[in-house]
Amino acid sequence: MKKGFFCIILILLLSLVLPFSAPTVEGESGGEISLTVVMYHSLLKSKRGVYVLSPSALQEDIRGMKERGFAFVSPEDLRKYAKGEKDLPYKCALITFDDGHYNNLLYALPVLKEEGVCALVSVVGKFCQHSTISGDSHNPNYSYLTWADLKVLQDSGFVEIGNHTYALHDFKPRFGVGRIKGESDSEYKKVFGADLDKLDSILEENGIKKPTAFAFPFGRYNRLAEEVLKERGYCLSFTCCEGINKIEKGNLDSLFLLKRFNRNGNLSSTAFVKKVQGEFMKAMQK
Repeated sequence: MKKGFFCIILILLLSLVLPFSAPTVEGESGGEISLTVVMYHSLLKSKRGVYVLSPSALQEDIRGMKERGFAFVSPEDLRKYAKGEKDLPYKCALITFDDGHYNNLLYALPVLKEEGVCALVSVVGKFCQHSTISGDSHNPNYSYLTWADLKVLQDSGFVEIGNHTYALHDFKPRFGVGRIKGESDSEYKKVFGADLDKLDSILEENGIKKPTAFAFPFGRYNRLAEEVLKERGYCLSFTCCEGINKIEKGNLDSLFLLKRFNRNGNLSSTAFVKKVQGEFMKAMQK
């Protein structure tokens, strides 16, 4: 049998015998890795909900997943792996934040620094623009990141900025980046492309690297949207479907339409880590 098969068996056995200290296994050239992506939104000390949890819970999640053998990687690590330029541990995890809440800077960045973990923060351009020009920008309860805030996050070395559309994070006239009835392929690609370009340009004007990662609003995606992203040099895209991803070394297409686990703040960290570990175990048995 191939060496990779024995590696998977070893992970399964160690996860059962030593659930809090399972080691990672290096990916092989031409092989694949397992990737668990966690989707966070807002962090607050005062309340919790489906899309809100506490900063301490974020730290507990990271520590709990590390104890379970998850190795946290950055979007850049994944790009290099998918290009065949580096190896990664077999059992990987990636943290993502959607929408661009100011509290991602206030509360998440200190945790990321302390834990030595990188994250992707995908922002909605019109939200950032409003925070920038309104002057009401640094309230953790409702504010979004300004362009200057994004530069601070990027320059920290622990955050990559992603695109979550400039103005398509809405329900009407279209649902996210979904198509409007009767819209031609060319019309759709023009609208979606223009939205991407607008946010990309503003980010670059403010000293932020052009994004190569895109998070679909509400998880709504389609074939044409994927084509537009690839035409503009995007390398990763994220849905809201839950599950474990398999990333193939040397195959950039395996970084598109990645599944993510929404971090419901009503769950304890123990319950959430148990959930993702369970899904990882199921995926290994397929």
